[in-house]
Amino acid sequence: MLKKMKSMVTLGQPEVKQYLTAKDIERGKTLLLSNVMIGGHKPATYHRSGGATSVIILGNRTSTKDVDFISSRPEEFNEICDAKYEATQELKTYPGDWLNSDMIAYVHGEPDCDKLFENSVNMGEIMYQSDVIVAYVADWRFQLVGKIQRCYMVAQSDGSDTRHLSDAIYILILLVTRNGGPLSIAMIRTWYAIGPLLTMKELTFIDNCYQRHLGVVSGLTA
Repeated sequence: MLKKMKSMVTLGQPEVKQYLTAKDIERGKTLLLSNVMIGGHKPATYHRSGGATSVIILGNRTSTKDVDFISSRPEEFNEICDAKYEATQELKTYPGDWLNSDMIAYVHGEPDCDKLFENSVNMGEIMYQSDVIVAYVADWRFQLVGKIQRCYMVAQSDGSDTRHLSDAIYILILLVTRNGGPLSIAMIRTWYAIGPLLTMKELTFIDNCYQRHLGVVSGLTA
């Protein structure tokens, strides 16, 4: 009887989304904004990375599992988390972690943490802006070195998850275009904490994938 009751409850619940489209992200953003109550006069500043930038900015994905964010100010971080909780009450089909700060683990306590926030703001690419929130794209250089490392790790396992490889290729295309030519490996190795750790195997791997994708010459140079 108990098992049957549990089944009935499950049947009555809406199915939770496995992936979020641009439309889903937009709806989440709208509800998030309506629940943010930042004190003072300055709007909260936070930075987006990962799948959301791929869906909305790069266009190489149609959906993402979640939206990653980081904020440099603890009080704003807490306020955004509270607003996300309130918004989620109305987003019954969204996973509980649809907006999360998991990426903070890659920068918190690192010497480059403050530089990431500063560089992202100076880069000036705003995903959206309101009276209470300004959402910047996290520095593409930070995103690229992380994606190179991650997609290479995936390739060394079963290689079935191509999301990070696609992200890395499209970020590399963007940066090569803005640079007016191939990126210097020596320069990449100065980017954040991950850059100096990248091996030639990892860099050669992403460069080969870049060339296959575009059918052009190398995106990296010594």
